[in-house]
Amino acid sequence: PSWLRSRRARVGPEGRGHSLRARLGAEARRAAMAVTIYYVRSHADGILSCFLVAALSAALQGCGVSPSAPPPVAAASKASRKGADAVALLRGCRQGSQCRMLHTDAREVVRPTQAVVGHASVFAQYEMSWKGRAPEEIQLKLDADPTPVVLGPGGSPYAVDGHHGLSCLDLWASETNSSDKVYLVMDILCDKSGLSVDDFERFLQSENFAYLLARPPGEPFELPTPVRLRDLPPHVHFSRDGADGLGDDLFRSLAAFVRFSPAAEAYCSAHGMSALCTRAYRKVCDESGAGIPFVEFVWAYFLNAAFLDPSFWGNRQDFEQFQQMVRTTLVGATKLELFHISSWQAAAKVVTPVCRGTAAQHFIPPKYFKWASLPGVVQSSHELLPDDPTCAAVAAPQHCSMAATSFLAR
Repeated sequence: PSWLRSRRARVGPEGRGHSLRARLGAEARRAAMAVTIYYVRSHADGILSCFLVAALSAALQGCGVSPSAPPPVAAASKASRKGADAVALLRGCRQGSQCRMLHTDAREVVRPTQAVVGHASVFAQYEMSWKGRAPEEIQLKLDADPTPVVLGPGGSPYAVDGHHGLSCLDLWASETNSSDKVYLVMDILCDKSGLSVDDFERFLQSENFAYLLARPPGEPFELPTPVRLRDLPPHVHFSRDGADGLGDDLFRSLAAFVRFSPAAEAYCSAHGMSALCTRAYRKVCDESGAGIPFVEFVWAYFLNAAFLDPSFWGNRQDFEQFQQMVRTTLVGATKLELFHISSWQAAAKVVTPVCRGTAAQHFIPPKYFKWASLPGVVQSSHELLPDDPTCAAVAAPQHCSMAATSFLAR
């Protein structure tokens, strides 16, 4: 019967014949070891990394768990399918559960909740953390950082965060021809599959789960204006030429570079601070300790406004220099082979004083963002910033009852 098939899909063959305590123990050991191996591979080099990974893998196998085995989750796809067939692979996934899907399938059904990403930001993340990695390493990364999704009309999973990470994954998969070798892990935050598209859009907006601003095609310097959910690209695809998938917001990339580009390492070190102590703005968490959605996009809006308005600047020469950098260097860097991180760091260095100045301190974002000021703005141009806090991951809305039954299980 269907209810039994659904239960088997959720439990998986490894769970049959074992007590709940035994299964949870194995899951805890697997998760702990997987995160440890990922950390070692990310922070150790050469022979030391190989030795430590081999030792940890042996210990993991001694616990009766394979380090390469995927963590037990609600459902898994076994073969590549398309469209509605791939959505059907989520059958049995319930609100509050964790599901996995072969990337070949996931890239065809996971829908975005924003029209754009920063292409240069994707390229920078790819070069730093994805390029040259084996599928096993990428799987550990995906297991450790699940993609939060909400089930929308028709049961389609909508990603409500992590679009840059999904773009890196798609780029890595296309560059290595490995889309069928890794699984995307999804946290099902909420099931709103019974809503119409318009009602679902209103729900996403009310929960800050969507960024629905974009620029007209061919107008990279215009301030973004509202768009509708139905007008977004159908997939989170990304390729080395940046032509397939989400659009490019160069100011969103710049909003990342002004926060992560060291501009005064020696000065920071002399004051006992990290190399990023003079960055443009700080990361802040909300009252509950969770991350504030789309912080980089509101700063991107400010940077766009600064690009257009010389009154944001202390002198005309810096304004014109910044305009020249953006128009001649940054606007064309939408392909991987044209990406040069030094160009973005140079532009970030020029505009960072504006982000730390009175223009940013008095800037009022448009009503769309629902903030009275720029989040994380510094109150003095000379303020040295400590390391950013670690904010909690995106959580399910309180009014999404975890006991609700997904339409996919009915």
